Amino acid sequence: MLTCVIVALPSLGASTQRALLRLAGAVPGSALALFMVVFVVPHLDDIVGLLLMTLPVVAFAAWISAGSERIGYASIQLMSTFSLALLERFGPTTNLTEIRDRMVGILLGVGVATFVQMSFWREGEGDVLRQKLATMLRAIAAHLSAARADADRRDEFPYAQRQLQTWAVLADCEATLSRVALEPGWQETEQTQLTLRAQTVLAQGREIMLAGDALRNTLVAQAGSWSPPTIDAVRSTWEQAFVELNRYADELAASPPDARAPRRMEFAARAAEPAQLADMPLVAAAEHLARQVAGLPDWSVAASVKAPVSQAVGS
Repeated sequence: MLTCVIVALPSLGASTQRALLRLAGAVPGSALALFMVVFVVPHLDDIVGLLLMTLPVVAFAAWISAGSERIGYASIQLMSTFSLALLERFGPTTNLTEIRDRMVGILLGVGVATFVQMSFWREGEGDVLRQKLATMLRAIAAHLSAARADADRRDEFPYAQRQLQTWAVLADCEATLSRVALEPGWQETEQTQLTLRAQTVLAQGREIMLAGDALRNTLVAQAGSWSPPTIDAVRSTWEQAFVELNRYADELAASPPDARAPRRMEFAARAAEPAQLADMPLVAAAEHLARQVAGLPDWSVAASVKAPVSQAVGS
């Protein structure tokens, strides 16, 4: 009953993720408890032995809990099943049936909860994922716009705050995508295309963030040494990226989605006059940002998945 309550979450993907984490923690916790009861507990006669038996498992569970939030719940299950089996009484535990019954109950609860949700409560997060991706792209566009407005300033604190907020929105989209990928039936064609397109948009959003930060850092690092036509062209690229990202986000959030890939932005300085040799790092950073924005895929009912055109930006 407790397992059914724990894994009963609003969506199929979230429930599947919670059930997998519960099993991933309960199975090794029960196995460790079983090993300790059979081979270690009969030889214990003082508190030192008890500590040597339990502290390594506690430390291992704490190490898992200190890692990613996606797997932190497994550490709670590992520690709880191990502790309930060995530390439930004030004396040594010799009954193996409790460990067996608890593990069978967890497996049965996961199976019942999964069957009920797949049969009567099929709630997916595909539409929620699209809305979150659109919100992410708007946040990136706002971040790029703010970077363009603050490029002449040396105050890094507000820029860092906006940067962290944008990365938090991107991390939320990544967590939602991980749940959508676990929804039953995701191997089917429509769900596979949704997952692949979402992965592409998420990857491109990350690359656009890195390219925008690289462009801003390049501009600020040698402020005053760039030629005015190149600076104007860079600001124009920023503005075009802002417009294209917002347009793509609006089309992605529509129902049904009909987001067309952004058109390739031409660097204005090339059309005006040849860039000076000293301006080439800034020109390269601006063109890299333009390529990442153009790498967003077509997203519509009939569109095929396009591979992202991206290159990693070194930190």
